[in-house]
Amino acid sequence: MRLFVFAIGGTGARVLRSFTMLMASGIKMNPDIEIVPIIIDMDVNNGDTLRTMDLINKYKSIKDKTYTGPSNDGYFHLPMRTLGSLAADSQNAEGAGVKIKDSFQIDFGNINQTFYNYIQASSLDTETMKLLESLFDNSTPSNTGTSSTELHLQLSLGFKGNPNIGSIIFNNIKNTNEYKYFESVFNSGDKILIISSIFGGTGSSGFPVLVKNFRNSDKVDIKNAEIGALVVLPYFKVNTDNNSTIDSNNFNSKTKAALSYYASELDGQINSTYYIGCDEVGLAYANSEGGHEQMNKAHVIEMIAATGIKHFADNGNGGYNYYEFGVPYWNSGNVVDFRHFDEFTKQEIFIPLASFSYFAKLYKQTFRTSKALSAAYSKSLNLTLSDFSGGIFAGLTAFVDQFVDWLDELKSNDPSFFPVDLKADHKVMIRGMAMKTGLFSKFDDQTFLQNISKYEKLNSSINDRYQRFMKSVFLAIDEVVKEKVRSLPSGENL
Repeated sequence: MRLFVFAIGGTGARVLRSFTMLMASGIKMNPDIEIVPIIIDMDVNNGDTLRTMDLINKYKSIKDKTYTGPSNDGYFHLPMRTLGSLAADSQNAEGAGVKIKDSFQIDFGNINQTFYNYIQASSLDTETMKLLESLFDNSTPSNTGTSSTELHLQLSLGFKGNPNIGSIIFNNIKNTNEYKYFESVFNSGDKILIISSIFGGTGSSGFPVLVKNFRNSDKVDIKNAEIGALVVLPYFKVNTDNNSTIDSNNFNSKTKAALSYYASELDGQINSTYYIGCDEVGLAYANSEGGHEQMNKAHVIEMIAATGIKHFADNGNGGYNYYEFGVPYWNSGNVVDFRHFDEFTKQEIFIPLASFSYFAKLYKQTFRTSKALSAAYSKSLNLTLSDFSGGIFAGLTAFVDQFVDWLDELKSNDPSFFPVDLKADHKVMIRGMAMKTGLFSKFDDQTFLQNISKYEKLNSSINDRYQRFMKSVFLAIDEVVKEKVRSLPSGENL
């Protein structure tokens, strides 16, 4: 069974980025499911999209290198596939005969033109043109001082908060090779999840078009598929810029309009709808209209939204369900950590995240030291310093660096999510945690190194040293963390 995750626009990409971090940490999910991410963004050079594309490609590479077969445990154990790696149904001649890239992104083609040229407005008759001008601003950029107006919007940078324009462009998605291929590989029992914000242009326009395409599909399996939607409400604002078409003062009104439209047009079309948002928004982001410069800090709302992907993969019964995520101890202006969340989230999401945080701490600060390289497991695996830079762990090193950056961004955003401090001692790395006494008399680097050596010896039947290292490290850290941590701190400790 596959879960096709359609991540739309910058918010979709950022939620997928957080979900990839959770997947890397070893969260448990339905063991029979494969994740197939499909990123949709007209702004192909969007910084958030490119960063997520790079991350999920690294994840897939590490996963494929770490496991020779299915695994229900361990870092990077959850399967992730590209759309192009799935075999097309030979009975669907149109989809099966299409060639697509081995990528996680839908290719709309190089739409390097304005909306005016895309709809061939110059060929319209006078009356139709007057109607068009009544619906869209036809001012030229030179007359307004802005970078672009509606009819003259440069599409290569996305829709810039204009869902009315996005809806027209998105109607063409069913004609892309990737979408045709998706239809050819979709099987009975597969599921679909759409991630989008509804206060901008790309997400709020793409979301309803996708749902309608699925429900009107000629393929019965897609038409009757279980569909989920992660609907992200306003959770940030942008600086005011008179030369930009994006104004966060309009985010709430756009959200209300979108919700009203969805209520009338999508009623009974979506099986599981997840509403994620934030009552108060903090620091304003730079007002970037797209391209490489649009790269927002990771936000706790994106991580919370990512937990909805796991929930949808593990649940669902074909009925119609609506979900909101409540944080029981949220106090505006305070730093948020593990203590602010419910017990289910802590056990299902944050215990693995804590374990992977210890892995990242050891990877960044310990594994390349002389003490670690002289440990029994290193000698057995013939590990050298070069293995962790340009050697066999090069991709893993880059992923861990991005994970640390992700944690730093979550910490420095507003609200701040600061659950672990990688610079602190092992005993106090988890904020608010009172460490337990138990099997391990100490809780330091040597504790982990000795435990890794123990598991490396137990896993000596694994010939591949990369795979043996990853399994031994996971089991060793998992045992130490469960023994010393046992449970995460609760709201009573706030």
